[in-house]
Amino acid sequence: MPMFTQLGGPKHIRAPGTEGGANYGPISFSPVTGYLYVNAVDAPSSAGRPAKGYFSAYDPKTGELAWQKIFDGWGQAGSVVTAGGIVFAGSGSNTAGYFFAFDAKTGDLLWKFNTGAGVFGTPSIYMVNGEQFVTVASGGGERGRRGGDLILSFALPKP
Repeated sequence: MPMFTQLGGPKHIRAPGTEGGANYGPISFSPVTGYLYVNAVDAPSSAGRPAKGYFSAYDPKTGELAWQKIFDGWGQAGSVVTAGGIVFAGSGSNTAGYFFAFDAKTGDLLWKFNTGAGVFGTPSIYMVNGEQFVTVASGGGERGRRGGDLILSFALPKP
């Protein structure tokens, strides 16, 4: 195909799409596991299928994929990982916005919560009086997804 051929039409699929790949969300790193955690989206233009999110753990020393989770919707927000071995990430979708907690080493799902709207913001970890919390924003009504516009905080289990 010539370099400046106009894209479009039924025979042109652009992948991972204009919103695709690892987008604006930051990656996180755990010195305990040695993994980088990347939330990404595969939303090919003109493919006739909805977006899929990919949350992946990579070994940066080898470039190898350690584990990966696939979910419906967008994986645009960044992730955060705790020293206790839990990594948090969210998904954005017209159906639901889930907030996930995974075992940072194995990728096993530890917990998920339906926020009622997309999770397009990176979670944050903080402490109050010795108790650890994770907080995340959920919403995005102006992007055509169902509303929400919440800030949710959850206490982490005590060791």
